[in-house]
Amino acid sequence: MVIDEKTKKIRKDLANDLTKFYRLIQPFLGSKIEHFNYQKALTTLLSDKVGCINEEHQPNFWNYKIDKIVFKLNSDIPKKKLPISASDLKLIISIEVSGDTNKVEEIDPFQTLAFNFTIKGDFICDKTDTVKKALTTFHLDRHIYNNDDNEPIEPHPFYHLQFGGKNLIDEYGGKIDTGELLVLETPRIAHHPMETILGLDYLISNFYPKVRKGLMNGNQEYRRLIQKYQEKIIKPYFLSISSNWEKSLNNFHFSPHWTPYSLNPQIC
Repeated sequence: MVIDEKTKKIRKDLANDLTKFYRLIQPFLGSKIEHFNYQKALTTLLSDKVGCINEEHQPNFWNYKIDKIVFKLNSDIPKKKLPISASDLKLIISIEVSGDTNKVEEIDPFQTLAFNFTIKGDFICDKTDTVKKALTTFHLDRHIYNNDDNEPIEPHPFYHLQFGGKNLIDEYGGKIDTGELLVLETPRIAHHPMETILGLDYLISNFYPKVRKGLMNGNQEYRRLIQKYQEKIIKPYFLSISSNWEKSLNNFHFSPHWTPYSLNPQIC
């Protein structure tokens, strides 16, 4: 199978934007970046191999994976945290995303999306006066529907942000000392999709707010890059939801699970 020129261009643009994003944030966050190896993602995007989604290979597919990005957090952010003694905090991110260039006219920009971020650190246990590990974790997913799936009983937005989940359990092999904290399957919060660029911009704004403000106000290249991805990803998400009330927006190319109700099941 041969990759057509349209798909090659889209894959090259994705690779160039990843490189540009890293180049733009590095001067501001260089001392905080502990690990940021995206070369594997670039190799996948720029290779002559056809894309792979859910073990299916097609010349119109694109996909990439970044296994591990690590940022060291400042001691003063987040300002509110428990345990209070938590220190040496690190923000750890992984991303896996794919798309289909034959569906560029559809509103949904992705075929799969898994954006995971975890914060890990050390704290001194008051009871034993020993150093222990602590973490908190979130993930943003595009729900995977199989043909024989029934509709979930609980709200299950097509794109959702959720605390905890599988990553929290896996970290401790299923054994967690939760203390007074109740850990359960938390609600899935409807959220717009975020790949590497939008996702990292979101996290930078939360954990390095001064850096993000400086980038947005003082670097037009960074601002234009974020706007480019907001136009492609965030704008259609909210316009699609708005179409529930504004019927003039109904001329979207909805994919089967990209409807106002699927994106936000609370809509009635």
